Amino acid sequence: MALALGLLACDDSQGQRRGAGDCPPAGCPEPLQCAAGLCVSDETPTAIYDLRIQPPTDSALSPVEVEGLVFSEGATLSLATALPVPARVAFVGQAVSPAGLPLAARASARPNRGITVRPQVVTSEALTNPGNPGFRLDLAPWWPTPDGGARQINYRLLIEPAGLPPYRVDVLLVDPDLPVARFALPETNPAALPTIRGVVVVSEANPTPLRGLTVVALDSAGRSVGTVATTDESGAFTIALWPDEAPRALTVRVSSDDDARPLPVVRVPVDVPGGGAPEPLTVQMGTLGSLFEIVGRVGDVSRPVSGATVRLSAPVGDGEYAVTTRTDDAGRFAAQVFPGEYVVDVVPPLDPDLPLRLTRRSASLGPNAPPVLVAPLTRSQVFGAVLDPGGEPLGGATVTATLIEARYGDPRLIRPGEAPPSRIVTGVVNPNGAFDLALDPGRHRLLVQPPPERGLPAFSVEVDFSGESGRPADVGTLRAPAAAAIAVRLATEAGAPLAGAAVEAWRRDTVPQRLAHGVTDSQGEVVLAVPASDPTAAADAGP
Repeated sequence: MALALGLLACDDSQGQRRGAGDCPPAGCPEPLQCAAGLCVSDETPTAIYDLRIQPPTDSALSPVEVEGLVFSEGATLSLATALPVPARVAFVGQAVSPAGLPLAARASARPNRGITVRPQVVTSEALTNPGNPGFRLDLAPWWPTPDGGARQINYRLLIEPAGLPPYRVDVLLVDPDLPVARFALPETNPAALPTIRGVVVVSEANPTPLRGLTVVALDSAGRSVGTVATTDESGAFTIALWPDEAPRALTVRVSSDDDARPLPVVRVPVDVPGGGAPEPLTVQMGTLGSLFEIVGRVGDVSRPVSGATVRLSAPVGDGEYAVTTRTDDAGRFAAQVFPGEYVVDVVPPLDPDLPLRLTRRSASLGPNAPPVLVAPLTRSQVFGAVLDPGGEPLGGATVTATLIEARYGDPRLIRPGEAPPSRIVTGVVNPNGAFDLALDPGRHRLLVQPPPERGLPAFSVEVDFSGESGRPADVGTLRAPAAAAIAVRLATEAGAPLAGAAVEAWRRDTVPQRLAHGVTDSQGEVVLAVPASDPTAAADAGP
């Protein structure tokens, strides 16, 4: 891969630049050199990057990704030619019956490859043109390659015809010359499809049918694979599936969508034999008890916590019951629950004047239970220092902490693999290089963004602390790495510069992370600063 960016000399001691616009205003610390406005080293980065490109919103061009950027020598990487960005192609499709009759259907498509975080999903409502129904998706027919070529991209297509199971196409290639793509469905008569049938009742001892509940069949990935059913007056439901000669292990999920009649969510495993249907099911809600109102407060009378999210969840009957509410200005909340042993989660707002932590506790709830009182502790003070590659304080940098795994006082309440609530806290490094943040106990990803004028890249480290001692946690000294420069030039298919496009650089050889972003100028050019090496790892923050 060609390296077109040169390393231009500058007098770092005086902050003077030799070569217009090629050094940061403050110069670069020794032994770094200046290139493209960045402070780079002579190291060759080993990380692999992908680019995500979003053309201006008023453009007819398509969002795309460029995969597998690798530095071959030195810390500057300039692509050999401009990357072409394709126009969106109108992909028109039809789901057709075995007799060739087109059906109205909703559809969505997502690339089979690329950055997994926030994948680019394109959706379409059904086109109900009389006599010619179908769907339309505006898709990128190809993605650019690092050498300026094109790689045809394939998609996963989900077609949702009305009254039929969702139909999946695992590999879809967009052909701009094909006026209409037709997808032959195995069957369109619901009566001819294999089914999962059953009834939903209160319990074996109380076989009262439950009507108006939503019933779906899910595969091991949690995707719906059949029609969505609603129980009738007798509690009966029928889910239609596509024929399959192979046996399938599915899960039937029963839930209530009626806020006036909350019920637990019940999941029942079902083995569907190849080429056939399982025996009819009897799904029981189990012994629930009677709904009653529980009240509670977050904080105390003198310092209530308003706007906190409170979620109560418990195994109830044969399923799990969960309800979410919020506290009012007096810190009070109320919820309709069944008797049971609940986990109470409280998510206080991220108020800098009242920095309270996530709180999880257990509670035995019944009609005569006392009010639920939750007094969250304050978040832990986490402090550290950020230095530039030369060891000088990196004042003005921002430090953003994102919670990726929560810790609670009672470890028995921690659920492995559980995604935490969104908790993002940002602070600014002072002129002495110090920062402090009020964080929830747990594992966090710290993203450090140096001031733009310093010519250094954003970088991230992970820190983990329990918060049990209540003492401040020291994450140590974080030393910013030198920059590596990725110079990108974008163009339309006709070769005209593409200005105003947002370009992100994502590291892909670790957990996918967005480490740089910028917007192309009038010439379609942008330089992205990424770390030339992994930053100094933070010390374990301790308790």
